[in-house]
Amino acid sequence: MTTTSSPRPNTPPYDTERPVPRWAVRTARAIPFVLLPHCLWRLPFAFGFDMGMIDPNAAAPV
Repeated sequence: MTTTSSPRPNTPPYDTERPVPRWAVRTARAIPFVLLPHCLWRLPFAFGFDMGMIDPNAAAPV
């Protein structure tokens, strides 16, 4: 019968074995806030709402 290595210490599920650099944590938390405005801006265009943009194929006003 073979034995496995000693059990790992009890670490919380949100923690890692090695420390993560502070800049990496800040960057990971900031990415959703940077991308959210861009995604919200593109959402109306995906559903065909022009948001006041001029249609080049529209008839000229009389």
